[in-house]
Amino acid sequence: MLHFKYILLLLPIIIFVQARKLPACKSSVLICYGKLNPVDISNYDYVILEADLYTKKDIELIKKNNKKVLCYISLGEVNQHASYFEDLKGMVETRNHIWNSYDLNLNYKKTRNVLSKVIKNRLLKGFDGLFLDNIDSYTVYGNQYKNSSYLVAYLELLRKKYPSIHIMQNAGLPLLDNTSKYINSLAVESVASNYDFSKKEYRLRRISDFMRQKKAIQRIEKQYQKEIIVIEYANTEALYKEIKSRLKSTNWNCYVAKIDLQKQSIFSKN
Repeated sequence: MLHFKYILLLLPIIIFVQARKLPACKSSVLICYGKLNPVDISNYDYVILEADLYTKKDIELIKKNNKKVLCYISLGEVNQHASYFEDLKGMVETRNHIWNSYDLNLNYKKTRNVLSKVIKNRLLKGFDGLFLDNIDSYTVYGNQYKNSSYLVAYLELLRKKYPSIHIMQNAGLPLLDNTSKYINSLAVESVASNYDFSKKEYRLRRISDFMRQKKAIQRIEKQYQKEIIVIEYANTEALYKEIKSRLKSTNWNCYVAKIDLQKQSIFSKN
């Protein structure tokens, strides 16, 4: 009887210790397309920024306090407010009304030349690499799926020209058979959450959808051996905690913020 009582007393301690050993999704990523004070950016594995908002001196300071600093560049769309939008006139089509942007056509040589010039100038500021957005535009889910070969060829060109930079691909999972050799890491949006653009509503995915996506990404992680960065969207502490709870069984690095990514997340580093 004494031994039984002793086991009962130890049981909560054992459970607590085991619970503490469970993996939890890391929060060491910062993604912001608005202007931040460089001194406020520190201790992140990845910092992803809009290059036009920062000077070379700013990037030098940010690099001192963080592991990798990547600049944002979309290979699928261009916003009409982008500094190089005028250079692409006549080579864009199919307006995206959600983000007020237009599809890029990489099959045009001039489009590739304009992007290459933009990327060169941004890397000259000292960025460690590129965050490539809107890659899903070249899958069956986007308007440029017939031009996926041009995307892959452009990625090959980037890797040859900049062999040492870090390239993070955002979305475009069906293309990984062809793109994985040119990238270092993979970002995936809205695995646990699912923002409704029509209703402008933050919400969780249905648990069945979440589990399906989670398993698919885990298979991808194992197959391609790429670090996974998950980007989720929330506007309340309660939703943020539910997202983190869902992702706690993974070792993915995650960032949770409001959908426009214009400010540093209020949940950053929680």
